[in-house]
Amino acid sequence: MLDRLWLPHDIPTLAPRIDFVFLVIFWITVVAWVLVTVGMIALMVKHRSRPGHNASRIEGNPRLELLWTSVTAIILVTLALMSRSTWADVKVDGPRAVAVGSVDVSGVGR
Repeated sequence: MLDRLWLPHDIPTLAPRIDFVFLVIFWITVVAWVLVTVGMIALMVKHRSRPGHNASRIEGNPRLELLWTSVTAIILVTLALMSRSTWADVKVDGPRAVAVGSVDVSGVGR
């Protein structure tokens, strides 16, 4: 049901591939947003202002920074490759409509 909540019905033959790339990007974004939001709230609660508690300075963590930069780069390259092949198919083959019904039209020109 969720896959058809906001996307139109598939009419071109390439629509399922385009929808799949869209849904992958959408769910990666949702998961990232939830993880960042939960982490941010947890850290706000843990490090909230309390009497007798001084703020401490936190230096960078090179391993952690390398990890999240690498994971982000891998995700972006994977999405780029998925999108590229789908985009190339759309541009080379062009969207072909699936015939739902046919209508015969005839007329006389003057």
